[in-house]
Amino acid sequence: METLKLAVVGGGFAGLYAAYRLSETHEVTLYEEDDIVGRPKHCTGLVSRWTMEKIGPPALNSLENSFNKITFIAESSRVEFERDSIAVKLDRIGLEQRLLNEAKKNGVTVRMPYRVSSVTPKGEVLSFNGTKHQFDAVIVADGLAGMVSSSLGINKYNYRRILGVNIDVKLNHGMNTDEFKIIFSDIFKGFFGWIVPTSPDKLIVGGGSIGLVRIQDIISGINIHGEIRDRYGGIILTGPPARKPYRGLAFVIGDAAGLTKPFTGGGLYPSVKVVDCFSSKSLDYWQRCLDGIVRELRSQLHIARIFQEDLSPGSIADLFDVAKKHGISEILSHKLDYDRHEELVSLAFSRKVETLKAGVEYLFKHPVSGLSLLRRMLFVLVT
Repeated sequence: METLKLAVVGGGFAGLYAAYRLSETHEVTLYEEDDIVGRPKHCTGLVSRWTMEKIGPPALNSLENSFNKITFIAESSRVEFERDSIAVKLDRIGLEQRLLNEAKKNGVTVRMPYRVSSVTPKGEVLSFNGTKHQFDAVIVADGLAGMVSSSLGINKYNYRRILGVNIDVKLNHGMNTDEFKIIFSDIFKGFFGWIVPTSPDKLIVGGGSIGLVRIQDIISGINIHGEIRDRYGGIILTGPPARKPYRGLAFVIGDAAGLTKPFTGGGLYPSVKVVDCFSSKSLDYWQRCLDGIVRELRSQLHIARIFQEDLSPGSIADLFDVAKKHGISEILSHKLDYDRHEELVSLAFSRKVETLKAGVEYLFKHPVSGLSLLRRMLFVLVT
């Protein structure tokens, strides 16, 4: 394969993973404005096992816990999905530091701290002191607030923003470590809460909301008893992704292009898929491959909006109940993919009779949200 001269702007996960992986076959220069990576601490660190293994040794060496069960809770109803290693918990700070170290070992030229003022569609990287460097392609991963991606015309104003909060708690008692929980409640308006154990007596409890969410409300609402050791958080992006996250020889990835999973806001899975696109030497292929990932995330967007906008916690509870009654949750349990949320729809419709019965029952009880649910599911099926 022809060796390309590539620049990566931004040292978050997306940029670090791109630099690490692409340096295996190309000449890469990484630009990062800070003098340290992995900070500030903000992410829970949940990914699928597929994503962890795809990242490789830096992720495998950052593994903190593995989960065989997810429980979704809404009011008094709950559904459980159980299979081997349905998700894993990574040390995000350690992961990014390991990615940087491995990138350096691969020969990446690291320029940090170094502020890039803008990038042009011609593959030029410009600094504030007027220095200009030419590359065969530039990968921009400068985050939501990044001015470099903004200079390329990537519209960030329609990204849906959630304020997320994480609380590290040391428990007064032990708990099961192979199950994490997702909670739909009025406390978490437009999103959800979570309980993620990291050891028998330690866990991360948190949640997101379209408005302000207070730590006291999270602790009391989830009914957790223990000592608060740390608290942190940040903005969670839940789509939609930019329709065309590229301009000429410049390609925008990660939060800067809204390339996150709309249901959870997770950015590792989309970033891993995007960097796979860049394994080809054809920049035209890069664009076509990115278009495919955008379509996938836009399809997932409809699954996310069902739970984030269309249904109240009470109607979600009723949805859980009919799903259990007609065996839909059991169908999904053994094949649930933590990353590919859109596949849940095709899995449900693989049992047409059961899904039809569940849908009719739910529609009679919730006609407005039921019609919205049907519309979104059909959109996913035809996308």
